[in-house]
This record gives sequence, C-alpha cells and structure tokens, in this order.
Amino acid sequence: MNNIKSLPSILQKLVQAIEDYLDKTFPNRKKTLPIKMKRRSQNTIISWNIYPEPQKEVSTLFITLQQIISSILEQTLDGELIYYELKKGHIFDAGIKAFSINHGFIWDLYLYQPEIFVYIRLIHECNLDNSNEWISIDIDLIESSAWFLD
Repeated sequence: MNNIKSLPSILQKLVQAIEDYLDKTFPNRKKTLPIKMKRRSQNTIISWNIYPEPQKEVSTLFITLQQIISSILEQTLDGELIYYELKKGHIFDAGIKAFSINHGFIWDLYLYQPEIFVYIRLIHECNLDNSNEWISIDIDLIESSAWFLD
C-alpha cells in the first residue's frame, strides 16, 4: 500500500478508507481480496473484487461502501464531482453479454490542482443466471486529461 502515497490526497483517503473497512469486515482478505493497483505512463487503475460470504451480505456491504466513498468524495475539494446511480445494466465482454449489474454508483471527479480526472465505479454484479454475486470497485486516474486544455 506504499504506492498510494503517489496519489492525490483525496484518493489516498479514499483508498485507505476502503482498505480499512475491508480489513475490518474480512480479516483474512489480503490473500483472497487484495487491492490491485497498476500504473502506466500518467494513468493509474485501482480495483477490488469482493466476494462476500454468505452471499446475503452483498447488499449491506454494497450500501456501506457507497456511503464510505460518497462521504470522502463529497468533502470540500478544489474541483467538480458528478454522481450517478445505476439501477440495472449489463457488462459485455468482447461483444458478449457476460454479467448483470444489479445496482451501481459512478463518480466523475475533476480535480483542478493537480489537473486530473478520476472515474470511480462501485458495482453490485452477478452472473447472468444470478448464481453468484460480488462487488467491484474500480478507480481510473487520468493525469493528463484533455478536460483541462482550455
């Protein structure tokens, strides 16, 4: 987790809050539900896939994560925040319907200093036959966004 120090402070707080909550909720998760963080050039992705057991805990966990993310992103910041809620949807992989979206939240965050764009998705997903549910959190950080060219 030392590599989160390179993130803007609001994202450091967000990643740390998610990690702290997941550590508390799933004490042995480091091996089974690790954070994934990759950087290429001026773009960074951070993601988690969370498979709670028992499955009935998915909805409660999902709402708690939404509250954690919203509470951090809605703090006063030098930028703009856009927030969306998804009621239903699908994920297509290579043109084939692969998964269903039961519920989701998306945040677009434009930070003026430094000039970066952050796209955050919290999605409650399931197999097409509803046999398995999980939560994915994805953060895309774009440090050279064309939004700031004007």
